[in-house]
Amino acid sequence: MNRSGYLCSGLTALLLAFLAGCSGAQSAGSSNVGPDGSSAPSVSAASTPDATAEPRSVSFTEKYRLDNGLVMSVTGITHGELSEFPVTDDPNAKKGDPYTVITISLHNGGTKTVEALLNGTVLYGKDQKQAYRLNLDDIGSAPTIQPGETAPYDMGFLIPVADRGQVQLKVTVDIGEHEAAHFAGSVA
Repeated sequence: MNRSGYLCSGLTALLLAFLAGCSGAQSAGSSNVGPDGSSAPSVSAASTPDATAEPRSVSFTEKYRLDNGLVMSVTGITHGELSEFPVTDDPNAKKGDPYTVITISLHNGGTKTVEALLNGTVLYGKDQKQAYRLNLDDIGSAPTIQPGETAPYDMGFLIPVADRGQVQLKVTVDIGEHEAAHFAGSVA
């Protein structure tokens, strides 16, 4: 193997080791709330017997408690229609297409500063199609959240009006340090 082959193999091994260490297992001390508001058992990635198990989720009106004292909640949902020059990743978007802006708030109830790199994805409808993003200048936003502080964050998605009753939102806080928050239900 030549020198660049060894370098490539080493980088691949390093990347795989990094990704293996990035599992967002939830700590045993955090509380869980089921979609119906009842207590749900704590499940960590390491104790899940089936790796394809559905992640826990809460409704859009409930708080999602992450590890290390972080609490995420949906604090606003607004709807609109695209203007003449839509800023979206949908190549077929046109004036008048409906969009939804979901405002989440991340509260740092922990003792350490959090460097958040928030990112959201939405699945909608009975077929759970992935929604296109509405660009709100939020890409690459990385708020620093001190202990006791709360930071709001807007995310926009193209969700057809008829499918607003069946929406799943997944929000990652950072790259692997914390689990992702999952919300499910209606955004109508």
